[in-house]
Amino acid sequence: MNFINPIELLELQKEDIASINEARIKKAKEITFSKITPGHDRINYKGLLLTKEECEKAIAELENLSTLKFYYYLGSNKDLNDFLAGANEKLLESFKQESIFEDSEFVKFISPFFAPQYDKILLKAFTDLDEKKVKAILATKNLIDKQNLHRTYKSLSTELQNRIDNFFQNCQNIDDKTLIYTNNDVYTIIDKTKQDFPVDLLNLLPHYFGKQIDTIVSIADKMQLYTWKNYKDARFGLMISEYFLKLNAETEFISKLKRHHEIFVKLVDEQVKMEKFPVLKSTIKLSRSLRRTFSKIGKKTITSQTALNIVNAISIDELNNIDLSATGELAAY
Repeated sequence: MNFINPIELLELQKEDIASINEARIKKAKEITFSKITPGHDRINYKGLLLTKEECEKAIAELENLSTLKFYYYLGSNKDLNDFLAGANEKLLESFKQESIFEDSEFVKFISPFFAPQYDKILLKAFTDLDEKKVKAILATKNLIDKQNLHRTYKSLSTELQNRIDNFFQNCQNIDDKTLIYTNNDVYTIIDKTKQDFPVDLLNLLPHYFGKQIDTIVSIADKMQLYTWKNYKDARFGLMISEYFLKLNAETEFISKLKRHHEIFVKLVDEQVKMEKFPVLKSTIKLSRSLRRTFSKIGKKTITSQTALNIVNAISIDELNNIDLSATGELAAY
């Protein structure tokens, strides 16, 4: 549905609104139609080639006094008028709140034209990662009535859902043991995920996108757990939670992600210590094994021969290779 302003079409925007009556409209229409040259039955309106019938239909809307007032106002607000017609986006550079925007009937009147233009440019600004433009677009959201919310955010919502579906599939693939992913593959997936969900832009979006953002956080939480379960590298999980905790969401999903984030902070700390002192890893493992063995001996839940076999399996050479400078780290650990 194209926006056509009959006041502008008839070139009446500079006249006093009180003078725009049936007789004046009829005269202006005759002048407008007289400009149609022989062999051409179309009138150019901001790039739209309108038939005489389409013009007649638009002009007939001026019979309603409220509609006439709305069109007359738009004739004076060129940036908003052109935006509704899809002619340009200068409105985003000059937008300011006006009293007529608080008129629910006016908003209801322009919303069917405003929504599709808004929808189109919001998607492009988001995919272009143009934060400044996204903010400028969202600043005009009060010109959309509730009945047109779905049309307003349809394209971006669809784009986000496609990215969410891909995110979910990557999460499932990481948990699928039949697929062989290297650590580099997992890093690549995480980096691609960050690109797909720019947190700074997501934080700008209105409540309409709340459920989709909750879904993103929920999948992120699953992914960090799956990477730990199958790759035993806590840094994967920490990368994921640190990134998605930047989202301005206050829901059970974010709370759960925060709890798991705290666990992964400790896991990474432990992992770093293990990598810093490689010998400690086997030593700690041996120490824990001996503790379990002593406990079982005390509880008489293990045979003496089994206990002896465990002790005999200890490598004296490995013990001799322990770096004594790491003793402090070991004690702290």
